[in-house]
Amino acid sequence: MIIEALTISLWCLGFRTITDEGMILHSLRRWALIMSDDSDFWFYALKPLITCPPCTASLHGLIVGAAMFGMGWHLIPAIVGASFLNALGWNAIEALFKYNQ
Repeated sequence: MIIEALTISLWCLGFRTITDEGMILHSLRRWALIMSDDSDFWFYALKPLITCPPCTASLHGLIVGAAMFGMGWHLIPAIVGASFLNALGWNAIEALFKYNQ
């Protein structure tokens, strides 16, 4: 379960990183943020897709976890653990970016 949670978390944090400002998929994130400003529906609908690192563990974790480790009940604690790791990891990444500026 720990390996699964780490794998899902690294995927999610990597995806979040490549959609950050100045990265190759930033236009996708910019579109999501524009859509999120327009309505509450898009604000909440896009969280597990792209805008919220802990929330991405739910959708991305299900897809990546099922593809790599097979579908099953074992994914539930791995996804919850990945969500926690995403929150810690993204806070650490943001702190490093602020420190370097």
